[in-house]
Amino acid sequence: MHTNHGNPALTPSQAGRRAAGWLLILRVGLLASLALVSFPGCDPGGTDLISGPGTVHYLDLEGGFYGIITDDGDHLDPRNLPASYQIDSLRVQFKAETVPGAVTVHMWGRVVDLLWIRPLD
Repeated sequence: MHTNHGNPALTPSQAGRRAAGWLLILRVGLLASLALVSFPGCDPGGTDLISGPGTVHYLDLEGGFYGIITDDGDHLDPRNLPASYQIDSLRVQFKAETVPGAVTVHMWGRVVDLLWIRPLD
């Protein structure tokens, strides 16, 4: 004797709607994953070390923040730039580590954690 434990059998149209619902959830999840990977300021890979000279700039976007533009033209969004270095046009030497998967409201540059920073003369 087979019992269904209170779960009535699904009609073909109910089963189709349930499958369509799961397919929609799968599609939305896949699109969200793809959007996150291509989102500006997001590094989906492993951490990378970045070092060299650059210039601190104040950017009047999303409430304002300080970023570093390297001499190679890369845009870096440091999460831990000390207040004493938050000076527009300050030349610096630094070493930083990228933060995989980090996304900021700034949507500008790669998110990094500074390992060290010093002013350039």
